[in-house]
Amino acid sequence: MTTTVKKNPADTLTISHGTVNADSLLATPQIRSCQGTCSTTTTIAAIVDKTTDAIPSFMTLENGVLTVDAQTNTLVRTYEMKVTMTTPNSGDQIFETVKVILDLCVIVSLDPPTDPTDTSYLIFATSPLVIDLSSPGFQQVPSCGYYLVETFTWTIPEGAPITESNSNRYELTVDSTTPDHDATYSVTLSLSALYATLVTTYT
Repeated sequence: MTTTVKKNPADTLTISHGTVNADSLLATPQIRSCQGTCSTTTTIAAIVDKTTDAIPSFMTLENGVLTVDAQTNTLVRTYEMKVTMTTPNSGDQIFETVKVILDLCVIVSLDPPTDPTDTSYLIFATSPLVIDLSSPGFQQVPSCGYYLVETFTWTIPEGAPITESNSNRYELTVDSTTPDHDATYSVTLSLSALYATLVTTYT
């Protein structure tokens, strides 16, 4: 099983376990045959890391299904697992066929900021309108928390009374005392982000 930190939804692995050989139920003579009375149920009772003899805190086992939900890159490594299977008559059987390869968190997308709600401005207003998209800004999905080399580009119609902030890349200011500015302006913010040698643009 290969997965990554902060995978959403978390990856799962169904662990195979022993099942009855149907032909063995038909064995003869009858003294050797179950004749439908034998218990043939096996279950996956436990799974642990070979090196610690305990299941890692970010793994869960339920009904034979292993879920891996790691949230930090410090957990990245390959986990050799030891599986315990219960049997009706032969006691617990332990096998080592499960390996979990946990890789670094991988950014799937950068979600853009939500559209601002307060975008109306009255010319000659006593104070300018400030539109700030920095909360939440562009969001890494999943939230790996990596530093990205980012280039922000505002597209503002020519002649619009709208200016970018010099200190906040997500902020615009609308300010005018010119009646000719009475109009609706479409403005976009684009982000070009460099991540793992891959440049991706989001608007």
